[in-house]
Amino acid sequence: MSRREKLDRLNELVDIDNVEWTEIIPNEHGDWINQRGNEFSNLTPIDQIFKVHSNGSKTNRDAWVWNFSRDKLIENVKRSIDFYNSQLGKKDPDEDPKYFSWTRASRKRSEKSIPMKFDESKIVEGQYRAFCREWFYFGDGMIEVPGQMINFFMNGTRENLLICVPGTSNPHDFFPIISNRISELHVIFSSQCFPRYYFDGNEMIDAIDGDDLFYYIYGFLHLPEYRERFANDLKKSLPRIKIVEGSDFETISRIGKQLADLHLNYETQSPPDMVKIHGIESGDFRVRKIKFDKKDPTRIKFNDSIWIENIPIEVNDYKVNGRSPVEWIIERYQIKVDKDSGIVN
Repeated sequence: MSRREKLDRLNELVDIDNVEWTEIIPNEHGDWINQRGNEFSNLTPIDQIFKVHSNGSKTNRDAWVWNFSRDKLIENVKRSIDFYNSQLGKKDPDEDPKYFSWTRASRKRSEKSIPMKFDESKIVEGQYRAFCREWFYFGDGMIEVPGQMINFFMNGTRENLLICVPGTSNPHDFFPIISNRISELHVIFSSQCFPRYYFDGNEMIDAIDGDDLFYYIYGFLHLPEYRERFANDLKKSLPRIKIVEGSDFETISRIGKQLADLHLNYETQSPPDMVKIHGIESGDFRVRKIKFDKKDPTRIKFNDSIWIENIPIEVNDYKVNGRSPVEWIIERYQIKVDKDSGIVN
């Protein structure tokens, strides 16, 4: 019910004695509502199939180390590092969010007079959100909790694939997303990322038994019956997998690979034939804020010069972390100003 409906219902009841109560009995998992069943526990935990996994990178200073503009990112990071180094040795460094976001780790580092240096080789194109890539700086001292992302990509110098799933207590319907870049913690809700490979020094090691199984997992996690049957379980724990054999395995693996291609290469997919773009002859591609037409959800205002029309309404049926790919583009691809630091992205 809506807030208004709930309040109206309470007004109708008048007194607590008029309430018809329903007794809730927690199950063996400790669930009061959205109770999990036992069938899910018979499947294989995903973290037993992969040798390693990790959260996405948690910076605690996204405004400084993520940006659509590589030049602006360099400018922000240099200014931040210069300010940090000016505070070395102080137990109570100056608070100025325009220059630096202090955390417990950076305060301890400063107290020990450990300086930072800017390293341009630590700039890579990263996956900030689903269907949203930005430039990312992962230099020493600037990342609060890097996880194993840097190891998965050998400091951004090696290619890899990650299946990212929501962490526990996910408020949205379960959906995985695949990434081939260093990924941020909330690329999907409090992400847990499972790599195709991991690196030990220069040695590349299989994190799972082959490409076919990797893509099978991605296809399996997208099965509608799986996501519907275990919707409650998937909100409260990491996925569990059923490994089938024969033609079913091959089919799911093939579909998983096709989905991976769509989700990794979303920027180069051909649009449906009916989609029309008006105004590109203007040459004006500057974006401040993309918007849906309020009266027509199949129409998008790209900017004052360009409109996109006849977008299939079905695109909204596929959602990752509560949004469709089109909604992610509209929400993320805009000029934003960080409230605390004033940094423009």
